[in-house]
Amino acid sequence: MKCPRCLAVCLDDDPQCPSCRMSFVADPVELPVARAARRSRYAARLGLVSLAVGGGLGPLVGPLTGLTIVKPPSAPGALDLNSLLWGGLGGAIGLALGYGLGMAVFRSK
Repeated sequence: MKCPRCLAVCLDDDPQCPSCRMSFVADPVELPVARAARRSRYAARLGLVSLAVGGGLGPLVGPLTGLTIVKPPSAPGALDLNSLLWGGLGGAIGLALGYGLGMAVFRSK
């Protein structure tokens, strides 16, 4: 998005232009709504980052527990479903924890 006054490039969730300091919030009553929207955006970003980290760490940490979800493949070169499922489980846990942490950290005061 661009600032209507100085045409500087701004983020969609910026409350004001970083160069000319023009406020993008039209009504002061709208300010808590803008803060809540920014809060959920930051929480979603943190959730996405933690989903990627959890999806990467899941196949590494999951087999260390000694649990197998499905029977290991018998043919060499076959798809290992255990690694795939551990990655999905790690991503889901990471998303839930990251989004919850983001909503707690970026709560409105």
